[in-house]
Amino acid sequence: MGAEELGSVYESLLELVPAREPENELFELKDLVAGNKRKLTGSYYTPSSLIEKLLDTALDPVIERYAVSGVPDHLLEIDFVDPSCGSGHFLVAAARRIALRYAVMQHGESQPAPERVREAMAKVIRHCVHGVDINPLAAELAKVSLWLESLTPGEPLAYLDDRIKTGNALLGATPAVLEQGIPDGAFEKLEGDEQKVLTELRQQNDRERKGAEHLPFAERVVRTSTATVRVEAEKVAKIGDHSLAEVRQHARAHKEFEKRPELRHLKRVADVWCASFLWPKHKGAPAPITTNVLRAVEKDVEDGPLPDEGAEAMLRDIVRRNQFFHWHLEFPRVFRVEESEAEDVNPETGWQGGFDAVLGNPPWERVKIQKKEWFAARDEKIAAAATASIRDRMIEALATSVDDEGRPNEGDRRLYVEYQFDQRESKGQVTMYRKSGLFPKTGFGDVNTYAVFAEKARQLIGPEGMAGLVLPTGIATDKTTAAFFSDLVERRQMVAVLDMENEEKLFPAVHNQYRFSLFTMAGRDLARHYPVVRLAFRARRPDQLDAREFTLDEEGFKRINPNTRTAPVCESRSHLVVLDDVHDRVPLLRRHVSGGPADPWKLGNGPFLRMFDMATASKRFLSAEMLFDQGGTCDGTVFVSDDVRYLPLYEGKFLHQFDSRFATFENATQAQINKGTLPRLDGDAHRDPSAVPLPRHWVAEGDVEERLAEDRSVPRKAWRHGWLMGWRDVCRASDDRTVIATVLPRTAVGHTQPLILPVSAEEPMYALLANLSAFVLDFAARQKVQGAHLTYTYLEQLPVLPPATYGLSAPWTQDAPLADWIRPRVLELTYTSYEMAPWAKYLGDDSPPFVWDERRRFLMRAELDAAYFHLYGIARADVDLVLDSFRAFKNKQPAVFQDTKDEIIRVYEAMAEGRPFSHPSLTPPPAQGPRHPPGTNPLTRVIPAGGPPKHPTASAARKKRRGKSAPDQLGGGLFGLDEVEGGDVQLDMLNMFGEAEQE
Repeated sequence: MGAEELGSVYESLLELVPAREPENELFELKDLVAGNKRKLTGSYYTPSSLIEKLLDTALDPVIERYAVSGVPDHLLEIDFVDPSCGSGHFLVAAARRIALRYAVMQHGESQPAPERVREAMAKVIRHCVHGVDINPLAAELAKVSLWLESLTPGEPLAYLDDRIKTGNALLGATPAVLEQGIPDGAFEKLEGDEQKVLTELRQQNDRERKGAEHLPFAERVVRTSTATVRVEAEKVAKIGDHSLAEVRQHARAHKEFEKRPELRHLKRVADVWCASFLWPKHKGAPAPITTNVLRAVEKDVEDGPLPDEGAEAMLRDIVRRNQFFHWHLEFPRVFRVEESEAEDVNPETGWQGGFDAVLGNPPWERVKIQKKEWFAARDEKIAAAATASIRDRMIEALATSVDDEGRPNEGDRRLYVEYQFDQRESKGQVTMYRKSGLFPKTGFGDVNTYAVFAEKARQLIGPEGMAGLVLPTGIATDKTTAAFFSDLVERRQMVAVLDMENEEKLFPAVHNQYRFSLFTMAGRDLARHYPVVRLAFRARRPDQLDAREFTLDEEGFKRINPNTRTAPVCESRSHLVVLDDVHDRVPLLRRHVSGGPADPWKLGNGPFLRMFDMATASKRFLSAEMLFDQGGTCDGTVFVSDDVRYLPLYEGKFLHQFDSRFATFENATQAQINKGTLPRLDGDAHRDPSAVPLPRHWVAEGDVEERLAEDRSVPRKAWRHGWLMGWRDVCRASDDRTVIATVLPRTAVGHTQPLILPVSAEEPMYALLANLSAFVLDFAARQKVQGAHLTYTYLEQLPVLPPATYGLSAPWTQDAPLADWIRPRVLELTYTSYEMAPWAKYLGDDSPPFVWDERRRFLMRAELDAAYFHLYGIARADVDLVLDSFRAFKNKQPAVFQDTKDEIIRVYEAMAEGRPFSHPSLTPPPAQGPRHPPGTNPLTRVIPAGGPPKHPTASAARKKRRGKSAPDQLGGGLFGLDEVEGGDVQLDMLNMFGEAEQE
């Protein structure tokens, strides 16, 4: 078994714990450690093809720099590390590449014999390799892997304990943070802490830190120096490993080095600093750690116990559980802390030097405990709770659980204590990431380990070092990491982002649509070599990356995503050129930096609203059964109970472009609900103006009005209109369409349909809706959206025509303003049901709704798309490029796609002739099509002109839907509406039990 096979097998077992069930005579391995699905599934193991491609950009430049002298032994001066080494696959691959170059240089052969490479491998492993992993078994496996690759006849196995170590590579102090004392972030409230105690401690610590500012510089809090430690470490490293006696001597010397008082004292001071974040802070707890305590520990070179009773035991326990790892003390030969003015000093960390290369595939895990996941291995009933609020109540019930006879249920109560303890530990670690100063660029929001590992890797490389990691592509595109990525680009340290989709299942247990990248950074002294960033996106295998590669400089990032300076995700250079040209001509929806209009649509400071989070607000949700049990009555989809109206809760999957009645929970199977794919309202239902989606939850009207009222904290004015506008949050670039905006009635709305609530609706909101629904706008979004959610950040940076555009005329509008040409088309497309009467009134129409006509809708949408291609300045050849980029639509419905494309191009070319254009098949013209009889809808309580309906229709909650006819099936697929609506599919492979799921 080789090193690769060893790693593949064992890494899939790292977090499995043997469990015996005597009553069933079973013995099995169970996942009893929360938050480790990557190791459980084996996806932690990185395929060799990915590693080799990453080494091309991250290690080869380092090898070239050391090989330029022509002396093979200079390659042995390379120091590289994997900070989450697992079984050592990256370490073996990197060592093998250096060894091959060593053998080539030493023997002058382009293809040296395997035994010569193995001899070189033994040298490389003895001199260059470093690794860290939080799991002791993983660290041992890494050593075994390295030994298997370097076995040399007559030579003993290399001693690796001084370079393959166990610890938490992310949690550890640096000289820079130690100098500042204990930060305020150490006094954030965790489970069990008392707010009054925290407030007093924060004030006390603030006084102690301010007092330190008046001391001489050399006496401020903690001044770290590792000069003596480094000298001793160099002595140990010079001991050879060429005989068994030397190996034993090396082992003894290293163990003695670890016991040296200077080193132990420095580690103790750093451990105390880290422990301050997790220290219990309530009455009766051991005296907490403040800046003066840290100073006292630093001055006590004898390392006496902390004075308060129980404090020393508490310190040891916190250190043991969290495995703090202080890089400058664990690898003092790599990191010097001696000359604060040295040329190679890192001002962010306070140390000098660093690794020549940092390589690896770190964990992609949310640090915060996910309740559903945590209980999945401990109490399946809690994990399977229907909603987050029910789960929370079940968790709290554990604290007072009793059995059938009223006696305390000790098992449940112990589980509650264990949960609270793990919650505290998890939140304490999150606080360290966010508030300690260790991660100033990535320690934000719902911290994911991959982001902080990326920043740690940057801190670990020397001025001429390189870092190459396998990371989720969000590192280059997401708002939470925008500060980190843009800083790399600005300083010209960003080398390459080579993105791949997991369609080829390179990671077998990861969702096929999950995207990851080979992410390469350079040290600060290499900036002159990287004026542009190499980018490639949507490849499926490493060998496809080169064909998709393009480059972008700092100005390019600013031009395309000025608010965040994150990366576009274009699949080719041609797509980038079209996107770049669009941004030259069209402003952003909202711009937060100078360089263009800030808010042309006058959306205001707080225009976006997530009305009800489907998890955290679930306490407000009532089912139909609950409302009927309360004696409620139902009118359409509106309940009334005890004089309180309950409105239907619309979810993103209910809606589509120009359609507020796209899908329904009526007749949905449990399998469909679990998958997030709901039954569609067919053509017959759409032609029924009273048909509306049947929800699964209702919300009190007062709660809805409260959310739409004025919010001075944002600030946002009250929304007075009887309609809402928003967009579907869940999206994927692989779907038929990405931006799915629509208008809907004034009702309760889940967070998967964020709302746009401008300061006023005086601007032509119908034109904004038409723009957001255009193929050309969708194309721009696809060049920006990497993940599964169309967040505010993405939406704001889309190129959207300003309102002033619609006051102008175009050759095809017969001298009429564009607004007058667009309004009737949007009106007929959106106003097909009684519930949308307030929206129609906003558009100046008081008549009943239009009859749903698939053919007319198809032609009107083609006209709008063709018009927006012209308005965006898209050349004829590029229209083909844009439309052909919608491959999912093209592949799933080739005939419908071709019909759609042909009609848009036909209209586009007619408009390009410079003459007034009127579609010959649109008779009568838009907004003059057939209408329904007058009617009303209980949801809006608006009565259009004409009186009550002559033939009331059955309740939408009970009416049966007939199957679609062949023409309906064709019509429903036009413009990509026939996609499988997997709106709730979560693509975060690490959050299979995420708390924000729709429950």
